[in-house]
Amino acid sequence: MPLGVAIAGIALVTLALTGTGCSRNDDALPDVVDYNFHVKPILSDRCYKCHGPDDNARKAELRLHTQDGAYAASRDDSTHYIIVPGRPRESKLVEHITAADPKAV
Repeated sequence: MPLGVAIAGIALVTLALTGTGCSRNDDALPDVVDYNFHVKPILSDRCYKCHGPDDNARKAELRLHTQDGAYAASRDDSTHYIIVPGRPRESKLVEHITAADPKAV
């Protein structure tokens, strides 16, 4: 599964679970999720600063901008994965995003 499709699925589930709108003027989920319009800006604004392509700024060695990084096993528990394609509720990313205290996850 391509990384964009997996992340779009994660974004949809996260938006549905948290009730967070994905557009600036509408809190409803869109009928069609466009990776470049809906998902990539969220990753760019919220994730890439610490988990993107800048080697000097990266934290926890987590790379969300590459498929290998996004699908990698958690460094804390090798039996859990950052993104599990097709199974967002098993993904550490969804667990982290939806946690009451994301720092505790």
